[in-house]
Amino acid sequence: MIVRVGFFIIAAAVLAACGSVPQTGSQTTLRQIVYGLTLQPTGFDPHINASSELGIPLRSVYDTLIYRDPQTKAFVPGLATSWTISPDGLTYEFSLRNNVHFHDNTPFNAQAVAVNLDRITNPDNASQKAFFMLGSYSGYEIVNDYTIRLHLAEPYSPLLDSLSQVYLGIASPAALAATSIERYQFHQVGTGPYRFTDYLPGDHLTIARNPDYTWGPDFYQDALANAPDEIVFRFYEDPPARALALQGNEAQVIGELLPADARDLSADADIGLLPVSIPGQPLQFFMNTNRFPTDDERIRQALLYGANREAIIDSVYQRFFAGCVGATFSGNRILCARSDRSLCL
Repeated sequence: MIVRVGFFIIAAAVLAACGSVPQTGSQTTLRQIVYGLTLQPTGFDPHINASSELGIPLRSVYDTLIYRDPQTKAFVPGLATSWTISPDGLTYEFSLRNNVHFHDNTPFNAQAVAVNLDRITNPDNASQKAFFMLGSYSGYEIVNDYTIRLHLAEPYSPLLDSLSQVYLGIASPAALAATSIERYQFHQVGTGPYRFTDYLPGDHLTIARNPDYTWGPDFYQDALANAPDEIVFRFYEDPPARALALQGNEAQVIGELLPADARDLSADADIGLLPVSIPGQPLQFFMNTNRFPTDDERIRQALLYGANREAIIDSVYQRFFAGCVGATFSGNRILCARSDRSLCL
């Protein structure tokens, strides 16, 4: 038996303006922000590693074959301008964008997509996530320089969604060939709006604007119009340190603030809080229904009904979350485990 006792909340606090860093030997200034990441992944290679944190910086380094519009959730062109799916769901054909080049000036084409697929599916590389996101993928067929077909062993409806995620971002074949599987995470090359500059584990990762970027999806345009020249990602694994970094202007964007810190920061006019609901399972604990005393349904019900949910939401979560009463939730739309809600807190 599962009892829901809380939730997972992420909040970002954003200061009003980017910092300015003078450039050596130039009269121009570099518009820079520091973004605080909340954990240090064991690796930063999107094809190999599985951390969701790596997607925050690398989403801007890599383009994907397709994108999902953040507002409509519809699939829209990325490095592929169009695609078709065979009636049996076993073949996906992608028409690829011309005149795209990687940050190292390697041209993007069907062969580049093939190299990335080979890398992801190579069992020696032990992909932790990207490989599994391809589902029943069984191989590819290069039709011409700008057309490629992906073949599946059986229909796999999540494939388009998978291809829109950074784990299946397209890397430069030349860069992949120039470095080992272990070292590529320090020398990443994509086609995205930002170039990978450097990565020092435990300290920072830096990306810088790609001035040649003209092929992004439509919803990128407004975002890029006033985007900073450089973004430095630093690691703040200790939750109390995150609010201090914001208050001291050490970081301008940071996630996963402690609710009590977020409440204190809400009084600061220079900091904006953006509470974000995270779909999935909330914080929870499990009752062993086969052992005393929780093998007794009356005991379990007493624990459920005796929990003061409103007090928990007030004191622990500072009212940044309305509460959860079911097995999973998306935003504040609660899904209950049973229609009579008897197993829901």
